[in-house]
Amino acid sequence: MKIRVIGTGSWGTALAQVLCDNGEDVILYGVSKDEVDDINNNHRNSKYFDTLINPKLKANNDFNIVRDADVVLLGVPVMAIESVCHQLEETLDHPVLLINVAKGFHPVTKERLSVAIRSFMNDKLLDLVSLIGPSHAEEVILRKMMNLPELFRRYLPMIISGFTQIMMWLELKLQQPPKMSWQ
Repeated sequence: MKIRVIGTGSWGTALAQVLCDNGEDVILYGVSKDEVDDINNNHRNSKYFDTLINPKLKANNDFNIVRDADVVLLGVPVMAIESVCHQLEETLDHPVLLINVAKGFHPVTKERLSVAIRSFMNDKLLDLVSLIGPSHAEEVILRKMMNLPELFRRYLPMIISGFTQIMMWLELKLQQPPKMSWQ
């Protein structure tokens, strides 16, 4: 399976390394020539990490590397999602599985990214997966995936606190307790 990772930032690089470690045919696309050269020549992405990365991992500045992709992983900031999807739509000649790792909402329409991406990709989208979680790129690049007990110990109090604050804010704004419906 040919996997192309768009974005040589911390997430793109870390996830590309995981894929490379697992024997996948993966190439990173980046706009920064310095980052691409650092990955290819020094086996590093010094802008984000102090550690060596898998020497088999390669990067490229030519967006056309996506042409033969089976899977495209979007590791770009939310503000770039729309333009990258349009570029994919123009470059690809077949549908691909798209994996989005950006968190947030479309900056203009305020839609969930999955909804926005589907509207941009038209007939070039085989399927869409969002990979969103509590791991940090600096842990993933070191091959230190968080386990669930650590996840709960570290993040559950913040999740409960954040949810409680959101509920209190909604109650204040609506002047009544919100009616929640989970879909």
